[in-house]
Amino acid sequence: MEILLGVRIHPAFRAHTNGSQLLEVPTAAGKIVFGSDAYSSWQGIRDWMPANIQQTDTVQQMLAYEKCYKITGGYNNCFAAHEPTSYTDQYPLLKDSRVGAHGERIAEVALAPGEKSRHP
Repeated sequence: MEILLGVRIHPAFRAHTNGSQLLEVPTAAGKIVFGSDAYSSWQGIRDWMPANIQQTDTVQQMLAYEKCYKITGGYNNCFAAHEPTSYTDQYPLLKDSRVGAHGERIAEVALAPGEKSRHP
């Protein structure tokens, strides 16, 4: 379902829990898919590894990975909620991270073509 121009919600069914969803967002860097708990980690998406198989419908999780590949053209713009390599050079989506005014780690994300990135 398109909720705003170019912003879409896709069902991920039981990729993690019943009712899981993927959020597709267009950015200047291309489309990004936020998978939250439907994705275990960026490496999991890249290497087609399921998360905790006792809590996850593995088939549905693989379908959620596949959906991100189709939307973004690969795995670099698939965003997982519990990413162990966030803000490191190992994670392509956030490797250009920034530090906030109080030393907290934040990521700079381009919002639209020609628009400057924003961060708190």
